[in-house]
Amino acid sequence: MLRKSFVVLSIVLIFAFVLAACGTQATTEPEVETPTEEPTVKPSVAVQVLTTEIEYFEQLRQAYIKAAEAMGVDIETNDAQGDAQKQVNFIENAVTKKPSAIVLSLVDAATSKPAIEDAIKQGVPVIVQGQEEQDFPYATGNIGYSEETMGAFAGELVAACLKEKFPDVQEYNGVSCQWPDWPSTVRRDAAAIKAVEEGVAPAKVNWVLSQKCGTRDLGLQTVEAALQKVDDLHFVVGVNDGSSIGAVAAFESAGIDPTTRCIAGPNNDSEVRPYVADGRVYGTVDLNHQGLADGAMELVIQLANGETIPKMTYIDMIKVTQDNIGQWLAGQPETAETTEPMAGEKFVVGVSNSFVGSEWRAQMIKNMEEAAAELGVELVIESADTDVQGQIQQINNLVNRGVDAIIINPGDQKGLNAALEDAVAQGIVVIAVDQQIPAEGVVNVTIDQKEWAKISAEWLFEKLGGEGKCTLIEGFVGHPANEDRMDGVDEVLEEFPGIEVVGRDTGMWDPATAQKVAANFLASLPEIDCMWTQDGMAEGQLLALKAANPDPWPLVAGEARASFLRTWAQTLEENPDFETIGVVNPPGVGADGLRIAYEILNGGQVDSSKLTGPWGNSLYMPIPGVVTNENLQEWLAQIEGLPDSYTLDGLITQEDAKGYMQP
Repeated sequence: MLRKSFVVLSIVLIFAFVLAACGTQATTEPEVETPTEEPTVKPSVAVQVLTTEIEYFEQLRQAYIKAAEAMGVDIETNDAQGDAQKQVNFIENAVTKKPSAIVLSLVDAATSKPAIEDAIKQGVPVIVQGQEEQDFPYATGNIGYSEETMGAFAGELVAACLKEKFPDVQEYNGVSCQWPDWPSTVRRDAAAIKAVEEGVAPAKVNWVLSQKCGTRDLGLQTVEAALQKVDDLHFVVGVNDGSSIGAVAAFESAGIDPTTRCIAGPNNDSEVRPYVADGRVYGTVDLNHQGLADGAMELVIQLANGETIPKMTYIDMIKVTQDNIGQWLAGQPETAETTEPMAGEKFVVGVSNSFVGSEWRAQMIKNMEEAAAELGVELVIESADTDVQGQIQQINNLVNRGVDAIIINPGDQKGLNAALEDAVAQGIVVIAVDQQIPAEGVVNVTIDQKEWAKISAEWLFEKLGGEGKCTLIEGFVGHPANEDRMDGVDEVLEEFPGIEVVGRDTGMWDPATAQKVAANFLASLPEIDCMWTQDGMAEGQLLALKAANPDPWPLVAGEARASFLRTWAQTLEENPDFETIGVVNPPGVGADGLRIAYEILNGGQVDSSKLTGPWGNSLYMPIPGVVTNENLQEWLAQIEGLPDSYTLDGLITQEDAKGYMQP
């Protein structure tokens, strides 16, 4: 997966916005009056996170979806990608849909403020996540945590560690890894320093360095510099887990066992948990995504019911050490308790996911979690929006964890092969899902992506009678699934020489980007007869078409996601001649891959006669269906009550998985 150019901005902004936790506590701040009319439809919310490049925000996005589904709230989620203007566009677009509320992680307060104020004036409440009221008082309500409490928790962890490991020291040498770019993190840093000093009194604290070092690299560099200044550096208190992991690397590079030092900082990202488990990081502060998401959805429901909400809602946080880290390493106990596991050996299966910018991937992981609970399998999930090197690190982390199998949704067709082949050589079962790769010993479990794309392309070109000018919006260029799909479209184009491609661009599997690309096509090209795109982008393309409203409308390819199907039905009411197609691309392939891996782990061998694909190592799962005008109402009935983010799905059973094995 190609890393987007805004990732540096995204990383900078994380430290001002990261939050979540279990339980909410309303403050006594003044409340804001909201409309008192009873809603005629169930609550709905438009959610945008700062950037799914950062693990915290992708996990928070998934938690929002889970909370919305549990509470009966229709939800649309979006990734701002660290782009302030993209956030403004999202707010303006969301207002036109009149949701019960908008929930935002701010990219830039000054840029978004006018759009937020305008949304509120138009009757759409806005809830800002990650900013206390004193930092952003312009929203309908804010939800987050006390930055001072977060910093104090980190400082208290360090102080407890110092008294435990160095009880006789009278002057401690330490580093404060800070992030001075935001008022909120300045308060966090100051509270951490105060908590350390008060916690070890009457002993003194010598702050060797107190500076900006809230990333892994900066944490490494800062602690290395501090070790040059003093012979005995006792502790590092960080603004986040990145600084903690960087500190560990610095101590290890200097030949110092980090378990003999005191390192702590907030977030409890999945990456830091093994460090806490083995003692290299003394502790972290859990910000509990689900608690925040649940609290946000409760506020949305209150607004939908015409109730007032507090100007500030605080979320509790939890100190995490070796004593309680197990509950986060254990996976999803609430799911496992509700399903009777299948009998058999307890396997540990790692999941590597390199792209988290779509609801499709969230549904894929959810399906895997449900299948794992049924099978009695422990999942270890490495999920982040990252490049090839980042996904190689995910693979290495899982190998080092000692997993029995790895299910990977690969972000590159060739760059990961060496790492995966090394895993296979160590006896690890490796299954690639959703994409086909040629790695030796790896089994691909996916639909036939080329055939999937050909279905909609053939439909479009046949509807045009084989003559016309068309545009193409593809996903990430170079990504295995995208390349297979575009190969399929190119093959269909060869069969229809009368079809001329007049525009081709990438929508990066993002509806907002696709909408912008489609709008540019419609504005700049004098004649367009059809517009083809892939799932995850079709609704953006359709919204651009509705906004431009050319005469006549070109034919468009659609998708099989609930939000698009509902927009499709609405468009038909406005324009009875509208026609499109949606081919189901099932997120269930992730769970399918897990079931295949489970059979192999239990001694099964893949039936070679069922292997196919360009490298002869693919098991093609069935394409579950095709949506057209003729059967749209049937599919709409099937998704009644499901959120807009839901993608029509299909999953194999365990008996089906056995059928792919040798008799």
